[in-house]
Amino acid sequence: AMTTTTTTTTAMVVVGTFLLAGPAAGVLADGWGALVPGKTLLPAAWVNGATFPPLVITNVLQHPQGLAMPIAIAMLLLAAGERPGRGAAPTTWWRIVVVAAFIPLLIRAQVVFAAVVGLGLVVLVLVRGGPWSQRLLRLGILVVGGLVALASSGLLAGGDTGLRFGAGYFARDGWALLAHETLAFGVSLLALPAAFWLQRHRRQAPGDGHDDGLLWALAVMGTVGFLIANVATYARSWDIVKFFGVSMFFGNVVVAVALQTMWRVHAHRLWARLVVVVICVASLWSGGFWLLRHGVLQGVVAPAARETGPERWGVDVVEACGAAIPATARVWASSTTLGREGVLSPGTHWRFSRDTAALLLDRPRVEQDANAWQRFARDGRQEALAILGVSFVVANDNDVARLHLSNTPWLTERCRSPGAVVYERVTSVSTP
Repeated sequence: AMTTTTTTTTAMVVVGTFLLAGPAAGVLADGWGALVPGKTLLPAAWVNGATFPPLVITNVLQHPQGLAMPIAIAMLLLAAGERPGRGAAPTTWWRIVVVAAFIPLLIRAQVVFAAVVGLGLVVLVLVRGGPWSQRLLRLGILVVGGLVALASSGLLAGGDTGLRFGAGYFARDGWALLAHETLAFGVSLLALPAAFWLQRHRRQAPGDGHDDGLLWALAVMGTVGFLIANVATYARSWDIVKFFGVSMFFGNVVVAVALQTMWRVHAHRLWARLVVVVICVASLWSGGFWLLRHGVLQGVVAPAARETGPERWGVDVVEACGAAIPATARVWASSTTLGREGVLSPGTHWRFSRDTAALLLDRPRVEQDANAWQRFARDGRQEALAILGVSFVVANDNDVARLHLSNTPWLTERCRSPGAVVYERVTSVSTP
């Protein structure tokens, strides 16, 4: 966005943005289930595929962040103006108004992106120059957009966010933390140094097309997330890693531009090109391996990384009998398939989650529901359904036969599909 003028250099920046990571990221992530060499050389506590922060390329496929990425870049480019560079005119009013209007959209896509981009826009407006009265007015427009975003996001509803300051995500200090994060994030940590280097190069080659505001906005956004994730955590969630991911995304843009600039302007210096090659090999292999491991090597170098799909009977019953179940009805279902298909099915135990600490639930109540679900699955007693507060039962053919549901007086059949039956619970019928 700042210095690319050809398809080749643009491709270099795009690849760097999405694939740059630490030199040992793939090892620390335990190969995402694949065997990778080198993990015995690292402290065992550092190697954990379940807790390693996702790479940028991973976050592309995490739909809230994948949606936020293009929106964020579009907002930054729009705010930066059409002709960035030394002596550029301040951003026209309509651009700032449009950018402010997009802040509510961005916060609905991904709140961490919205917070970091908001800071970046402030930096961009302040750095790009112009009379202070105009800068403050532009900031005011952005603040209005931010307030509208907060009001529409539900974040002002109150309640404990769970954010706790004092310890970072990795819970390490000093040299151990520095070593761990250098191996995990590598050049992605260098957004600010890369920005200083690009600024110095720009002064030497003023026609190179850099934009001060956009450069420093990206550098600040590429740094602030690392700072936050190293001094704060969430009480019951690992979602502080999103600050790592968002700053990696923006920091990688700056670092990738710096690398391709070094490759281009020092073409006559072999050492400079060797430095770029070594950095790229060390920093791109983890993201590239992740793509291969979850792409053409899926199920080859490691077990296929796909969750079990929904059971066929559950899909069929929703398609055939969905209209018979009110949208707000609580339903006892033979498996979690109905929940995946959008049916409100209480009773799933919170311990079934792979990240139990992230679930902000009333756990005693949820465990009570889970026990009630299991009780009905075991003996078909109506009291269990009363605890769950369900008004419908969706049972597969095995449970219908095993629990003798067809002969149960307080259940009325409402619909039948291949493999399952939908019953409505009749609360006026008592049982001994």
